[in-house]
Amino acid sequence: MEENKYYTPSIDEFYIGFEYEYYSNGNWSISNDFVDVFSDWDTESIYSVKSEIQDKTIRVKYLDQKDIESLGFTELFKEIKYFNLRHFNLFFFEDSNIISIDKMMLGVSGAWSEVMIFRGIIKNKSELKFIMKCLEIKNGRN
Repeated sequence: MEENKYYTPSIDEFYIGFEYEYYSNGNWSISNDFVDVFSDWDTESIYSVKSEIQDKTIRVKYLDQKDIESLGFTELFKEIKYFNLRHFNLFFFEDSNIISIDKMMLGVSGAWSEVMIFRGIIKNKSELKFIMKCLEIKNGRN
């Protein structure tokens, strides 16, 4: 995965808040200060994004450990990419970008059990943030 750390997104991936980097003045914006956030679906924005996609002057970083930890998860086991955020456990299969999220639940017997609440391909940090919002997982950094 290291050699292919970035990809060119398709137009259907864009939504309000989608994070991507752009190429300007001979450099990719690699600092978080320069990560652009898609903010408007007006005609000019759509045309501009389509043009940048065609010219390959925008890119998105594939999800990695740093992104997961920036959303509040703490690594529990390095060998298997296993993370925790309160009562949620996340398994990251980096070679295929598959994420599995389990929730620890207290049963009526008083015993804890782990229940899978999501399993799917997550290509980037924006997608993980969206899934966390859908699953009502609050970012540990907020």
